[in-house]
Amino acid sequence: MQTRRRSSLVATSLAVLLTSTACVDSKLTLTVLPNGSGTVQVNVHRNPAAANVWLSRIPTTNRRSAVGLLFYRTLGAFDGVSAWTEAHTAENSGGVTEHAVGYFQNVADLRVGGLGLDLAGAASSFEWSTPQNTWSDRLHWRTMAQGLGQFLLSTVPADATKDLTNSSVPAMLRGLHLEFEVVLSGPVTNCDGCTFRKERSASIVLTDRDVLGAFDFVAQYRARVNRGELTLEQASAMIDDRLSRLLPNLAVTAAAENRPDEVARFEQAFAKARVDFATSGIAEAIAAARAMNNSAPK
Repeated sequence: MQTRRRSSLVATSLAVLLTSTACVDSKLTLTVLPNGSGTVQVNVHRNPAAANVWLSRIPTTNRRSAVGLLFYRTLGAFDGVSAWTEAHTAENSGGVTEHAVGYFQNVADLRVGGLGLDLAGAASSFEWSTPQNTWSDRLHWRTMAQGLGQFLLSTVPADATKDLTNSSVPAMLRGLHLEFEVVLSGPVTNCDGCTFRKERSASIVLTDRDVLGAFDFVAQYRARVNRGELTLEQASAMIDDRLSRLLPNLAVTAAAENRPDEVARFEQAFAKARVDFATSGIAEAIAAARAMNNSAPK
């Protein structure tokens, strides 16, 4: 009997843009091997406008230090990563680029929080299994939609009543591209909710058009609150429901393949990454960035 593995991915990226109102191009790739270990690859580019918004969140006036702290806050959003490699950030013509590869032993221990944002409810958890119940039979990337409505209402001015497609928002969002990809051990045989599917991978992508639509309906609910048609709690719950449909589960089924050569290469690279990570100073930099984040004014 052919063994199949199933994963679920929920994009958490809408809140990233709604809090910065500026363009970000990012890709997060989660690769899971048959035993549940794997890597998470982070690639983020913030254009100059986005970089300025994000760096303004960092409690330091030294821009170079802020760029570094922003990067380590991004990495600090990941718990359950045993070692980071290829970690670097750079500022080019005012924009900021980040790249890192993290190794994890067990995807069930992995937690991801909003790509560095300090948002309540942003943490995602994962489950993984083989049919022999070594793990759970699902890899679930939990949505941030639930509980996000109240936060998003606070980002829209209390007097917002107009269609935001006719405002300056589209220009600020132009070029937005947020991709969340899962790569499994075998070829994808079924995919529900994915934007793209190719061989062993499936992904969901959000663009400026998707996010602009979210701005519009949040503004509409804000207007209904202003008119007394809804309470803030009712509007928040309705936004949560809309977001859960905008950010559906990405359920991927793949044929199982053991891939011993790939696992052996991973284990060798993982062992080296652990050694290098121990003396890299990255763990200390992440801890410092998290501490500064926790002490920053809200």
